Amino acid sequence: LQEITENGQISRTISKLEMRNNILKDIDGEWILKLPNLSSLDAGKNKLASIFQGLGRSHLRTLILDQNHLTSEIISSSLFCSHMDEYNLVRSLSYLDLSSNRLEWIPVEIFSLSSLRTLLLRFNRIDLSKSGGKWHKGLQSLETLDLSNNCIRTLENFPQVARHDCLALKTLLLQNNEISIIPPELGFLQWLHHIDLRGNPQKSVRTSVLEKPCAEVLQYLRNRVSLKCGNAKEDREKEKVVCEISQNDTTRVPSNGVANDLRKKIDEISSELQANFGLSQAKKYALKKDLAMAKSRLIREERLQNQRG
Repeated sequence: LQEITENGQISRTISKLEMRNNILKDIDGEWILKLPNLSSLDAGKNKLASIFQGLGRSHLRTLILDQNHLTSEIISSSLFCSHMDEYNLVRSLSYLDLSSNRLEWIPVEIFSLSSLRTLLLRFNRIDLSKSGGKWHKGLQSLETLDLSNNCIRTLENFPQVARHDCLALKTLLLQNNEISIIPPELGFLQWLHHIDLRGNPQKSVRTSVLEKPCAEVLQYLRNRVSLKCGNAKEDREKEKVVCEISQNDTTRVPSNGVANDLRKKIDEISSELQANFGLSQAKKYALKKDLAMAKSRLIREERLQNQRG
């Protein structure tokens, strides 16, 4: 089948239309609007490179267009229009499958689909850093988001927006992309039931962790947020102490007692680190910071003693 047009043979009462596995290059579907009961259209696995613009005025709840030749520009200009509130599809569509096409970015109009529950975008060329690099607000009804097997390098602002807008999201699939850093803020999407981040070149989270149940993965990511915040606060406090030490060193006469105390402290911290028994990552990080500060202060003390002496 190369084309389909109105021929009077399609019943106006039809609710589901399947046109898969053909060689359709276009859906010239003015006739689709004459099927008032049509709720599901499957035109997957064809050669579609364009879509009839009137399709957006339909009341479809399911639209399957996977395995075609559709681009982001075609989806944006054909399936939607500039007056989104005039399109029935914006309010009716709950299932959209654009997998295995030629999308390079997510058309912003998709974020206006207020009833959309399932969005399948796997096996495209999507990179969230393109077209402004933003994840837009919307998709409050979304339950399943499949962005696997794309070219995503960074999640941009997705964790922040999803945390406030996508409260119905249950499944998030991001496996087999080019993600270099997994943002720990994903851990705050605690309502997720399934998350897959495997198959990315990131090195911050071990594969064994990513293979654990969703709740454990999310907890691990939240812990990384807490650790990062704690380390940042600790770093600021350490910098303040070092600054105060530096200011005092310019006016204070050094003593052998201070140097000896520092050497003793360095030995104690080194011993504790070498023992490494039951130390958490946060504790080891803090000890290493203390050790570096003590060594730095000892060097200053010894220099001042040599200058005085």
